[in-house]
Amino acid sequence: MTAESEARPLILVVEDDVTIGPALKRLAAQRFADHQVLWLKNGMVALTTVQQHARRLRLVVLDICLPVLDGRLAAAQIRALAPHVPVMPFTGNEALLPVLIDLGCILPLFKRTTPLADVPARMAQALDVPVPPLPNAPWVTMAQQQAQALLAFVQSADPASAAATVALPLAKAESLKRYLTRIARTNPSRQINDVIRVLDQVI
Repeated sequence: MTAESEARPLILVVEDDVTIGPALKRLAAQRFADHQVLWLKNGMVALTTVQQHARRLRLVVLDICLPVLDGRLAAAQIRALAPHVPVMPFTGNEALLPVLIDLGCILPLFKRTTPLADVPARMAQALDVPVPPLPNAPWVTMAQQQAQALLAFVQSADPASAAATVALPLAKAESLKRYLTRIARTNPSRQINDVIRVLDQVI
């Protein structure tokens, strides 16, 4: 990123579909010419980007069925990292709506019924909607813990691709595995178990 782009307000489009993602980025960039619009392909890269640019972040358009990190976990952690930023779900699974509303996500869009050309107008609405506080609930805390643990693992490996392509120091891998195992006992998660299996190959 150039110094000029880093000074502009930021909008994130988090979408793994290689047809929808670039198209939505292009439409958003046309509508919000004074913003920088980034397309990110998975939730891990999204969390890293939110950590780095929370102060200038203005909106996150978030697919929920994402690789590596489930969009619900990503939404919980994004809300914690940038509580002032609206998170607008863009999903094909309407059954997830209650969880997303509980997380304080706003103006959810459903892929089946929302033409891409209409999304930028809804994004403009989202920028003006008051963002509710993140709920203080045990399940939200657990979702954040899972997201943080997975993010720590990926950042130790390869945050650009969210794939474990760089070897972890043995002691760090063992420590991370113990931490993830404790979380998995109280709140089982496919994503957590996938990372534990990768760590078993490293240790």
